[in-house]
Amino acid sequence: MEHWSFWKTLSFQITGLSFVIASLSGIALLLYILGYCIRKAENRKSPTGTETIFEEMLQGKPEVSPQEMGQNTLLAVITTAVDEVIKEPHRIVSIRQVDQGQVSGELYLQAWSAEGRRQHFASHKVR
Repeated sequence: MEHWSFWKTLSFQITGLSFVIASLSGIALLLYILGYCIRKAENRKSPTGTETIFEEMLQGKPEVSPQEMGQNTLLAVITTAVDEVIKEPHRIVSIRQVDQGQVSGELYLQAWSAEGRRQHFASHKVR
């Protein structure tokens, strides 16, 4: 078995490192060029070049009222919470608000009491 000299080993390591750096630089350059081409293609789609895809989707649709936006946001939050808690397939049948606008303390407590009773009765088997 032949032992390499220090200079031959150093030369081998420098050659390998140079090859790795050149390869990674080539990949980075390729990704930069690809990103540049994609940006150019997106700018050609819109006349001004400043519209986003989301703005293009909203063109021609009526504005959403704050009431509808609040309901949609509430629905999204509840759906996300249910999805995080229940990991199995599920279906939300209905969502009812306790009170329109301001929630009074009594109605708020009644809603939580009703939910507690529902969970309590659901945990018991009927004989």
